[in-house]
Amino acid sequence: MKTGSTVFALAAISLTACQTGATSETPAYLADASDEALFVLPGQVAQALGVANVKLGPMAKEKPGAVSVLPSPGSPLEGNNPDTPTTYDLVLRGTECFLKNRASGDVFELTDVSCLRL
Repeated sequence: MKTGSTVFALAAISLTACQTGATSETPAYLADASDEALFVLPGQVAQALGVANVKLGPMAKEKPGAVSVLPSPGSPLEGNNPDTPTTYDLVLRGTECFLKNRASGDVFELTDVSCLRL
């Protein structure tokens, strides 16, 4: 049975290593929700998601803590696009601001965007 206890010990060490490497997330909101900051935000979101451009849905003016990315409108041959917006929550990891996909949990770093703890 020595092998069983060795495997158990290795599994326990592995679990501990995973837990200590985990990064805590804190709900956040945009530090600057001025018209100027919101004007450049789509470009920063597109850069974080690795796409050419995005169109954002309406956001709360007071402490905006979520960003909705609207689906592409589709081509004239397709008609209306039935896709729904993708919602991302703003989270802080340390002092860095991230977008966290509300449905999938995927996380993308926002550069040049300041967030504050919610």
